Amino acid sequence: MECKYCKGKSIKKGFQTGIQKYCCKVCKKYFQGTYTYKLCKEEDNKMIVILNNEGVGICGIARITGMSKANVINKIKYIASKTKLTLPDEEQQEYEMDELCTFIKNKEDTYYIILAINKVTKRVIDFFVGKRTKENINKVISVLILLKHFQLVTI
Repeated sequence: MECKYCKGKSIKKGFQTGIQKYCCKVCKKYFQGTYTYKLCKEEDNKMIVILNNEGVGICGIARITGMSKANVINKIKYIASKTKLTLPDEEQQEYEMDELCTFIKNKEDTYYIILAINKVTKRVIDFFVGKRTKENINKVISVLILLKHFQLVTI
């Protein structure tokens, strides 16, 4: 068999959970001939985005896709890091800021989701997830300040 790392010649070298293992004679790396768990292809990323947008929770996404909860969370973080919010070319618009308080495991560990939304189009202009501090709220407000002639409404 050909080594998947250096394309050198490899020999059979034991089993791992019933699957044949190989050892490369050139680079001395071990690998399996076939892998049963395929960690997140591009189709899986699209499925995670669709399920997340439909309101399916982490456990539900893990169950549907067959991934572990940790992998689903890591994939959501990865997809979110690659997502960029574009500043719309809007003038004379009204924006609404709102916040949602949630907690993880215990109520002492609270986090806030701070949103800036266009009142007419319902488009999310900017958001922040984290602790409720003046600096974090100002991060969202500073994006709104870049827009020309806006009116900010809070509820």
